[in-house]
Amino acid sequence: MRFLVSHIIDVIAEHIGGGGSQLCSSADVARVLKHYNRINEILMSHQDWPGTEDNICLPVFDSVFTLPPRFESIKAFRSDAGTLPILPLGFQYLEGTLAQCHPASALQCLGQHFATMRDLPRPLPVFAVTDATEEFTITIHGTDEQGRHRRASLPVLRAYPDVSPQSSSFTFATITAIVKPITKGNVELAGWDDATGEMLWLSSLAPDESSPSLTRYTIPNFDHCKPQHVKACVSAAYRELWDLNEVAIIQAREPYRLMTQSLAHYDRSETGPGSEFAARALKLLKQRSAKAKIGQEIAVPIRRNNALPNRHGYSVRG
Repeated sequence: MRFLVSHIIDVIAEHIGGGGSQLCSSADVARVLKHYNRINEILMSHQDWPGTEDNICLPVFDSVFTLPPRFESIKAFRSDAGTLPILPLGFQYLEGTLAQCHPASALQCLGQHFATMRDLPRPLPVFAVTDATEEFTITIHGTDEQGRHRRASLPVLRAYPDVSPQSSSFTFATITAIVKPITKGNVELAGWDDATGEMLWLSSLAPDESSPSLTRYTIPNFDHCKPQHVKACVSAAYRELWDLNEVAIIQAREPYRLMTQSLAHYDRSETGPGSEFAARALKLLKQRSAKAKIGQEIAVPIRRNNALPNRHGYSVRG
């Protein structure tokens, strides 16, 4: 059974005075969801649990690969060229000649601060489209061809235009940040080339996304003549969930019961009982995580801590 958010908050409500049968007002639901998101943030700061890992397969058409917003990092990776080690952000190649230790033969993290799934291929004006019914604007921050900061507030269109859309009054060479309100629909961001009438998709923003910060990797030895297919074991990114019908991030209920009691004690400055309930919740999750992996076929090997072995002839600095 796949647990939904509604299944989890019933357990939480029993221990914060609401009770599952009493969640009849939006204020009650919002109060329990606040506890739910607080517990998620704490648990996901420790490690991956059942439901926070996933295997994805995506085509890549450039040497840079950006994870979809729901994922935070890659734990294991395989492309058409084979399995590659993963270098962390800040890796510096210092010395040596072994091919397998050089950054040119490894996937390297470029950071977790990117605003769009794809970069603009050239300076272009941009526009946004939504499937929501309300009217709103989004704010785009970036730079122009001279590297100067630019900021544009764009009215979001309700349908893709057949002719030149209402876009930013000047061109962006890069987009560094997007600021969007919480909406009732998705938003698509694209660039527009007036000379050719070409639309270039850049990114999609979910209703609850307000300022995306995406993780990006660079892929070595990329063949630009043909797309590659990426298979990766990925870790889910923490995000707040407010839809009761959405699939819960962590697929377990009892740990939430224990963590709710833990936070209640911590909030009363009772650190002893608070620590005890938290330890029980983490122990239960670790047991379930170990049980879930028994007998599973591992599609791609996982290198712990994204570390390369320190062999003769080279060294690494993180």
